[in-house]
Amino acid sequence: MFHAIYTDEGRIVQANKVFAPTEAYQEQLRQSGQRFVTDAKASLLPPDDWYVAGATTSTPALCERPRLSVLTPRRRIKAGGAERALFVGVPKAALVTMTMGGDQIYQGTPGETELEFACPIPGIYRVAIDLWPARLFVCEIEAVS
Repeated sequence: MFHAIYTDEGRIVQANKVFAPTEAYQEQLRQSGQRFVTDAKASLLPPDDWYVAGATTSTPALCERPRLSVLTPRRRIKAGGAERALFVGVPKAALVTMTMGGDQIYQGTPGETELEFACPIPGIYRVAIDLWPARLFVCEIEAVS
């Protein structure tokens, strides 16, 4: 039996596949105050791809995390501001983070569905767009001289 322990927002914090009789394990989870869902058919599910919908209701259920439908028409642009990286379909409430070489260049919730970023120097820019429970959208933009 597959067991997923989750938070109030439905994030899976622990996932176990128990092959022995599971009632004793489930009782341990209840006694320790853990909330969990079970699935007899599921094998181990990566928490990056799954969550628990209805986590604060009486009928929580395992669900696949949806994908954000963000479009990036060009992934290679000219550095120096002559061209801009464009992202279309960004949810207004999403957290957007841009990094280059591990250094954070921008982080915020712009509240716009279309975003443009100038890439001032050549390099690989990584843009991550996060809005729970959707999967993290990550894209790399190459800025060339």
